[in-house]
Amino acid sequence: MTRVAQVAEKGVLPALLRQKLAVAPRHYLVTDTHASFQHHRWLFPAPGVVALRIYPDDSSWWQKHLAVAGVHASTEPPGRKEVIGKGFVVVLRSDLTPSLHARRQIVQGVSYESAEDSCLNLLAQARGESAYAEVAAILVAGRETLDWVYLVEQTTTTGQAVALGILAEIVNREAGRELIPQTVIEQLRERTSHHPIGTFPPHPPRRWLRRRAIKGADSGSYPRSSARWGTQVFLPRHVVGKVVFDLRPRWASG
Repeated sequence: MTRVAQVAEKGVLPALLRQKLAVAPRHYLVTDTHASFQHHRWLFPAPGVVALRIYPDDSSWWQKHLAVAGVHASTEPPGRKEVIGKGFVVVLRSDLTPSLHARRQIVQGVSYESAEDSCLNLLAQARGESAYAEVAAILVAGRETLDWVYLVEQTTTTGQAVALGILAEIVNREAGRELIPQTVIEQLRERTSHHPIGTFPPHPPRRWLRRRAIKGADSGSYPRSSARWGTQVFLPRHVVGKVVFDLRPRWASG
């Protein structure tokens, strides 16, 4: 089996769950790590757990539909003990909208949220390095196909434009070339010039701040980006650097 085939095999949903989703008459979208994996094929999804976006009134229906051996559906994120021994846990998120569903991507009969909506979802829920790394991976992998107009509009509306712009700028810096269109980055910066955020990420873990204090740096990990965006960037350089390095075979020859 080739490495690509191995990656695809590790990232797919269990056959039983795929079958249940493929025949479901209700709308849904696979979201979070299983969705983002479809778009970047870089970081494997969280094992044992998949999240679905469903309509608010459909929770009971989905819990019954997925009530089969090896699958446990819940409206609450499970603890570690709940995952162990339950086979596969499906977390039901009641935040699906018609517009999100209309933008879906269908893979082998299963509906996933679009690459753009995966970026928005990851930015909205980001609590650590992995979410920002996955956004960067989607930007690199989908740089020629992403709907940049939609991303600029949506991040401006949701207040995530600074985060997206900084990540895009960092991707280009780590690659040493323009992978993300500079025009997109400038559009994001123009729309956020009057609304800077204090730090990026908004709530950097204390260990990042301690690391910067020990090094005696007060301008963050990317001083130039910090100055351009009026924001102290504390995202460690290895986060996006590893993404760009790992995905180099996909962009270096372009």
